[in-house]
Amino acid sequence: MKSRESIWDFLKIRIIFKMGRLYKSMIPCVIFLFLGSFLGAQDFQDFDRKIDQQNKNLEQVSHEIEKIQKEIKSKSHEELTYLDELEYLDHQIALIDRRISTQQQQLNVRQEKVALLKKNKAHHESQKDKLIDRYKKRVVRFYTTHTDDMLSMILTSDNMQQLFYRVKYFNAINTADKKLYKDILALIEQIEKETQEIQKEELEIQKTLATLEKEAYSYRTMKKERAEKLNRVKSDQKMLLQDLEAKESSRIELQQLIAGMRTQQKERMRELERQRNLRAVSLSRPEYPTFSSGKGKLPWPVQGTVVSRFGRQVHPVLKTETENNGIDIKAPEKTPVIAVMDGLVTRVTWLRGYGNTIIIMHGEDYYTVYSHIGGIRVSENEYVEAGQVIAEVSDNGSLQGTMLHFEIWDSRQKLNPEEWLSQR
Repeated sequence: MKSRESIWDFLKIRIIFKMGRLYKSMIPCVIFLFLGSFLGAQDFQDFDRKIDQQNKNLEQVSHEIEKIQKEIKSKSHEELTYLDELEYLDHQIALIDRRISTQQQQLNVRQEKVALLKKNKAHHESQKDKLIDRYKKRVVRFYTTHTDDMLSMILTSDNMQQLFYRVKYFNAINTADKKLYKDILALIEQIEKETQEIQKEELEIQKTLATLEKEAYSYRTMKKERAEKLNRVKSDQKMLLQDLEAKESSRIELQQLIAGMRTQQKERMRELERQRNLRAVSLSRPEYPTFSSGKGKLPWPVQGTVVSRFGRQVHPVLKTETENNGIDIKAPEKTPVIAVMDGLVTRVTWLRGYGNTIIIMHGEDYYTVYSHIGGIRVSENEYVEAGQVIAEVSDNGSLQGTMLHFEIWDSRQKLNPEEWLSQR
């Protein structure tokens, strides 16, 4: 029977041979020992979700433009009055403006995505370079020191239990290194994916820029044509009266539109509360103020001069009385228009006499309306913060130049905006 010492010596020799194989398997893995600090794949779902939504918006606007063009073609020249032609032109200009604005938003999102992709790629490549540099150093150190150290640890084991734990330790290192080896391969693959995604997005950006250039040319041409037609309308009282009647019809339509929104109020309120709760947690802020508590303190939607007040007003040319459901604020073209309080965008539309129009729900059955706008930066069902820029002032739908038409509604009742806005 062999003595315990001879068995122990035999085991040491066997383990030395096993360790020789272990060294070979460890060599390619050693370089990944410090991999833990590299960034994981960035979540770009939010970017892609926005781009998808903007694509849907573009499809909708393009469909509306096609619909108007077909409607114009279906009517004979005799059926269309001069004012009809102006309104059709105005509507098309508004839709092209929305399409340009949406494409510009999409362009901004793609550029942000590319910037982040490039940042991640640069970080990953930096990590890869560091690991390769460490690998070179570790290989040299491995052959000069590690072999003797590991053999020494085996040969100097006092008993079988100690030897077992030392071998287990080396195996653990080997397993960890294999995992790190897979991680670095995943990192290299991620860099390649980021490179391809950057190329894809940059190509889309170039396409969008080319499309925007064509759209801008079409927009400028139509605006020039509109200005020429507008001069004739301004000097024709009959046309002004027709425009006034059209605006009265749209005023009633807008009122019905807001009343009809009550059917989806519960669903939209749940979404509004969800968005508010998300931001309350992320910003560590108290509960959002109610719309009613802001009476007399709300910010002005645009910086300008009130040229038409709430209630009964006298038309500057026709000298007839008209009803104004809000106020008109004169301001230069492209002046930013902001949301007076946080809320959910419930409608982005176009109305005769109002032009591009945004309706925002704020809870408590309060709504705000923003008309005669361009450069729209929001979509339906989108949550907006108080003070967020939602559009720009334009002359869309207006015969009196660039201005913002602004309304406040509560439970189907129109309110005087100047009683709700802060004193200036």
